[in-house]
Amino acid sequence: EFFFVHEHFTRYLTTTHRREGSWWSFVPLLLVGLLPWTSALPWLGRTVYADSQRPARILLVAWCGFVLVFFSLSGSKLPSYILPMFPALALLCAHALRVVSPAALRRHLLVLVALWVALAAVATTQQGRFVSATTTSQAVSSLALGVAIGAIFFLCGAALAWWCLKRDRVTAAVVSIGAAHLIALSIILQAHDVYGQLRSSKQIAQLLRAHEGGTEVPVFTVATYDQTLPFYLGRNVVLVDYVDEFALGQRLEPSRAMTTLAQFIAQWNELPRAAAYMKPQTFDEMERAGLRMRVVFRDPRRVVVTKP
Repeated sequence: EFFFVHEHFTRYLTTTHRREGSWWSFVPLLLVGLLPWTSALPWLGRTVYADSQRPARILLVAWCGFVLVFFSLSGSKLPSYILPMFPALALLCAHALRVVSPAALRRHLLVLVALWVALAAVATTQQGRFVSATTTSQAVSSLALGVAIGAIFFLCGAALAWWCLKRDRVTAAVVSIGAAHLIALSIILQAHDVYGQLRSSKQIAQLLRAHEGGTEVPVFTVATYDQTLPFYLGRNVVLVDYVDEFALGQRLEPSRAMTTLAQFIAQWNELPRAAAYMKPQTFDEMERAGLRMRVVFRDPRRVVVTKP
């Protein structure tokens, strides 16, 4: 019931999983995911195929079309759902790029250059718009710098590709565009790691292990759940007032979770040592309830406390 019905039929046919979106939700993801060859999509319909190649083309088009339409009709929509269409799209694009004219590829390159210049301009001049209570200026600045450096690398690759196209060296130009885009994205992903650490529990797990002093103490996650915490901690945590996808597990093993905050407060008061992970608003609620806590970690998203 859980795996086949809940995680497949219910996920597809209903909005129970709260992943709903418009029927066109995957279109922008497709356009962004196909970069740097998005503007090559119109070429696919004009590419001439030999008779022996047409069955393969029909298969690839059907492959792409089925994945896009099937998941666009789904009641749940996550970006990764359309990943299976990209191998087929890559093959279609590769065939189109084999026969594309240098002039057409130069026009395509101008679109990419304009896109990267615009992205770098937004990243360097509009940083303040992306800073919030939960996203620090340091994380935004790091990502903006990564975008700017990535744009420089791509523009260098684009200049090399333009030089190649002037000499009708289409293959060399295609390699230059693809390699430059890959390097630029890699730089941005590395810069994004500063933001990623705001959502990671690696530092929290290290603090908790240091607090334990070699002896494991119960760790509670109160009214929330961070999937990275058990991973970095290397063991299970106790869920408090949180169900979501753990409904089946809590029904089968109710002793492994607490359904109410009152249960948690009573257990906390009885234990000689304990630690808890929660959101700031939950921490404020626990303070008002008179819970004895010592804060060992706090940022805009999370608070970690131990029993003093």
